[in-house]
Amino acid sequence: MGPKLFIITEDVDDAKEILVKKFECFTDRQEMDFLSDSLKNAIINQKGKRWRHSRAQLSPAFSTAKIRAMSHSVHKHMDILSTLLHRNARSGQAFDIYDLYKRLTLSVISECAFGLSSDCLQAEDCPFAFHAATYFRQLPSPENSSLMALSVIIPEFAPICEWLHTRISDAGRSETWLAYTLSQVIEHRMQTGDTSRPDVISILLASGLGREEIVNNGFAFLLAGYETTSTALGFATWLLARHPDVQQKLYEELMALPDPEQIHQYYDQVMRLPYLNAVYKEALRLFPPITFFVNRTCTRDCEIGGVLYTRGTQVGIPIWNILRSSDVWEKPNDFIPERFLDAPTNPFAWLPFGAGPRSCIGMRFAQMEFKIAIARTLSVFTLRLPENSKWALPLTNSTALLSTPEIQVICEPRRK
Repeated sequence: MGPKLFIITEDVDDAKEILVKKFECFTDRQEMDFLSDSLKNAIINQKGKRWRHSRAQLSPAFSTAKIRAMSHSVHKHMDILSTLLHRNARSGQAFDIYDLYKRLTLSVISECAFGLSSDCLQAEDCPFAFHAATYFRQLPSPENSSLMALSVIIPEFAPICEWLHTRISDAGRSETWLAYTLSQVIEHRMQTGDTSRPDVISILLASGLGREEIVNNGFAFLLAGYETTSTALGFATWLLARHPDVQQKLYEELMALPDPEQIHQYYDQVMRLPYLNAVYKEALRLFPPITFFVNRTCTRDCEIGGVLYTRGTQVGIPIWNILRSSDVWEKPNDFIPERFLDAPTNPFAWLPFGAGPRSCIGMRFAQMEFKIAIARTLSVFTLRLPENSKWALPLTNSTALLSTPEIQVICEPRRK
């Protein structure tokens, strides 16, 4: 016990050293004792050899071939979302597209990760959507939960705090429901020995990981694939509606596809569209779903930039600060996708998913889902903001997850 050194650096060269060049000295993340039992044994909280083993076992779930196969699920659920957008367009009224994106991403991750066919997009009373929304709306953290704060200050109290959390808070009860539902799915798949489906659970079951690790990692994938991607889609849609010139330029790029009405047939071309990629990167630069630190624990003494990092030192690289830094970006608060076309950018200045061997394992899956959803939406609809819209969205930050209460837009079908 006792005080620990914590170093925060916004220097992108330091970030490169810590995350990649001297990764062997910074292999671990800071231990998050306040995490619930549903996440404590997931890959996000693992260390050393255990993390390396899990990463090696889980990486095949997000191979190029697997992600391409998962794109069919995204298109299937986008068909449903398009029907709902047409319904809203006919009304001529503004609606909360953020809520629809949450239902979309929950439907997609439920199918791609667990092989579950949910009705989250169409059913207003979908229990999966209700509990996921409740959990994230009141996601506990040391900043907003006295129980979690107590577990951080006095780690010995963590088991008691966790027990109370799951019983007296709405978020805790929803977490219990989600974890139990997923554990039942996994238990059924383990008993039947079914590893033939093209989903993440099949990879987990074939990995040799223990049951608890499989359940914990499954829960982590659900959370990561639900809230972060819907947040990225919501803010990107708001930016495009606020900047009709960017929206038009992206629309023209989509119309240059061989058959824009059959986007599902052009997976490779859509993934490689330069302006779509620039919009994706610029939207996540301005509104990264994870706003806190890329954190690492120094596991071996080393020197970076003349500073000695001793074993046990906690290191934080503040994502939001770097992505909005005037030292790194020209006009950092402006939405300018062209910045990713006109000149090479330092990859360590763009860190929504972290970087290096411990970067987000689902990064390419999230990118695929984002690009398909935006391409399918913009190829059919013009997006605009209601006349009474404020210049900036109100932002909330729960356990480092960026969010906003709602994103109101108006959809208008494009004339062919």
